[in-house]
Amino acid sequence: MGSISPSTTLDFYSSPHLAEHYDLLCAHEGAFFTDINVFYKELRGVYDRRINHDLAESQPEKKDEYAQSLAVVDVGTGTGRALFELIQRTRTASPPMNLTCAHFLGFDLSPHMVARAARTRDIAAAAIGKLDWRCASALKLDAVLAESGLSDGQVDLLIFADGGFLHLETEAQARQFLSLVARALRARSGRAVLAITNQASVQEGTDLSYHDASGEKVQEYSSVEFPGLVYRNRLAGFHQDGAVQESTYQFEVWRRRKGEEDELVESCWTKLKGRAWSDAEVQALITACPGLKLIETAQPDRLQTFFIVSAES
Repeated sequence: MGSISPSTTLDFYSSPHLAEHYDLLCAHEGAFFTDINVFYKELRGVYDRRINHDLAESQPEKKDEYAQSLAVVDVGTGTGRALFELIQRTRTASPPMNLTCAHFLGFDLSPHMVARAARTRDIAAAAIGKLDWRCASALKLDAVLAESGLSDGQVDLLIFADGGFLHLETEAQARQFLSLVARALRARSGRAVLAITNQASVQEGTDLSYHDASGEKVQEYSSVEFPGLVYRNRLAGFHQDGAVQESTYQFEVWRRRKGEEDELVESCWTKLKGRAWSDAEVQALITACPGLKLIETAQPDRLQTFFIVSAES
């Protein structure tokens, strides 16, 4: 039972097997999960501001109705990990949060990731109004909102988790995205949270184990969705062109056969490409974006910095 040289190259997220592998990998990378604490803190703040500030004097009789109608958007949702965990957190909120008319929306460029999110993220027990999954680029934020029935200025919380900002490889793309965020957010009370990954931390391998610079470590995860299959993955190469980094992995799918050697089902190279944004670069982009205001930054650990922004009134 040995490795076979791959004959094809795929994007890191572009098959049902890769989508499940991503979830299994994330389950072993607990360092990322501190983001839910940050996202929930902002959701709680948005909820409380809409109840206690915006309507306290003007329309007190509509406080409950107004709070229920929150709109939460997860850009680059992947398989829906962050949005799902955020929804789960609201179920035990204290004081309670009434989200029976709230609209949660997650979208991602990979159809396989979105399909898995829709298939596996069960929120039947959560008392929320609506959950949508859509397939689109972050640069199509305005179109996604329009298709989902949301207008400019109606998004209460927007999150961009897991360092997804790195997929915006140029300053022009980053500026375009931030301008869309400025249009989307509800004035004054709305918030966006952008998680920026510390690429040096990733490459050192001290916080995330999947980036093993030696290329010798093969990670193995047993499939849950496809019983009997096993995923094996190793870092095969790393290239940097300026600020843009590209990691190449060798990804294999094996079928376990009782009493026999494992059978190779799939072997391919996968590519993960993105820009290593510095905190200073992101802060400068936010500061220069018309209509956006940087509220604060948070760095609960070495892995990520969170930029919390609002739309200027």
